[in-house]
Amino acid sequence: MKKDKVKTLILILLVANSIFLTTQIWMDKKLWSADYNFFAKWGENSIVQAITKKLSWVVRNGEAGASFVNQTYYPQKVVVNYGNFRAAYVNGDELYTQSLDEFSRALKALLREDQVVRYQKIEAEDAWLNILKLKSIYIDLKVPYKTKFIGQFLGIKNTPLSNYIKEIKEFILVPGDSASNDVTFYIKDFNDGSVAKFDVTYDRTQLMNLLNREIPASTVDHKFSFELEFDKKKANKIVLDSQVLLPFNKQKAEVIKSTNPIQDDHNVKNILRAFKYSTNNPRKYIETDNTLVYIENYSTLKIHPDGLIEYDAIEEGKGLRLYSDSYGNDPATPSFQESLNMAVKLINKIQDTTGKLHLSSVAEDPDKPGSYKFVFNYYHNGLPITMNLISDDKDILSLKYAVKVEVVNGTLKSYRHYVRDYESIKPITVDMPVPNVLDAIYKIANANAPYINVKDLHLSYEEDGQEEILQPQWHVRLKGVDNLLMIPVDKK
Repeated sequence: MKKDKVKTLILILLVANSIFLTTQIWMDKKLWSADYNFFAKWGENSIVQAITKKLSWVVRNGEAGASFVNQTYYPQKVVVNYGNFRAAYVNGDELYTQSLDEFSRALKALLREDQVVRYQKIEAEDAWLNILKLKSIYIDLKVPYKTKFIGQFLGIKNTPLSNYIKEIKEFILVPGDSASNDVTFYIKDFNDGSVAKFDVTYDRTQLMNLLNREIPASTVDHKFSFELEFDKKKANKIVLDSQVLLPFNKQKAEVIKSTNPIQDDHNVKNILRAFKYSTNNPRKYIETDNTLVYIENYSTLKIHPDGLIEYDAIEEGKGLRLYSDSYGNDPATPSFQESLNMAVKLINKIQDTTGKLHLSSVAEDPDKPGSYKFVFNYYHNGLPITMNLISDDKDILSLKYAVKVEVVNGTLKSYRHYVRDYESIKPITVDMPVPNVLDAIYKIANANAPYINVKDLHLSYEEDGQEEILQPQWHVRLKGVDNLLMIPVDKK
């Protein structure tokens, strides 16, 4: 009887998926000429749009294999502890995808609405660091996200985990005890630093296979600073946060080239179309620095010669309606995931950012449901590109991100996009002599304080808007200091 119900449910999902995909194809205006667009016209019908919107949510929720890696958001690193060896994988590595997929499947099992939550608060102060020494998958999101947003990343509209933890930045996934086939998540509450343990009913076979696999000899070993006691105050005056991850073998990286792709009228017209501005007779003027300024549709659009795009609606609710094409005129407040999808769709109309851009942070206005600010940054072959722009233009100088999109109830309020393309020039090998890097930090920081506290240290590129060729550098963030330190690498 249960098998029949499962078969029926699968058939319903398959039929719904087929109907949804077929309507998307039929109603795509690009497939029909101007004089034959019967299906496209039907697609503009508000009732049809409402139905396809509901179907799209059903299809997304029905994807059993939903993963972080399939979303706009993906972690900078996936750290896997194999017991006597620890590796850090970045996007593009085969084991990054495999490890993140397995982590995502287990996390989805924890977040599901039908999951019976087995929760325990861990009281020991050093528990978190001790757990990091176990065979595990460790994920650091770099910034905290609301638990409900993490659920929506994985296609789960509401999760009971929100009742236990409101904001999450770090997870550790370990196999459960040998008496069961469960897995265990240790999650740090970002608000108070407490550690929660969640046991999850889940087939851990693939997780065990992953953690017990043979590791290639070329894999770079990593250690946390607390394992080397670099988090203790010593004579060298450099103290690392306990969880700064240090590579102990040579790393592969690349020298890359940065270019501004906005070079001609064709590029400008594509940008105008993305914001639904007229391309035939636009209302525009040119500022003294050759910035193009357009005024239309209750908004202002600026295209700077340096590659910065700025859009501002003159009044909230008067800007570009992002939901009209895909979501119909549904009066309901768009969800976080729907708003994020709208923002990404707009970005990709301007620049194909697939695999090049990822979500860095989200801010939600608690007093305005449906109001979000999404910040994105560039990555190249798994390494982040830090924006540290040099310019006489104050609008460009203030940018600390690649893209920022502000959406209010499916309507665009503001948009900033520093448009860049990056391509590989040549591979290099990076050494990590820890004493040399620490000495360089001390010399550059030039602090009079008794100790210099390093909050973060990792490989990155720096985009200053001036240099065309970018070298990987050590990205250093100090506690209590806003500015980043960028230290050249030892390379071959």
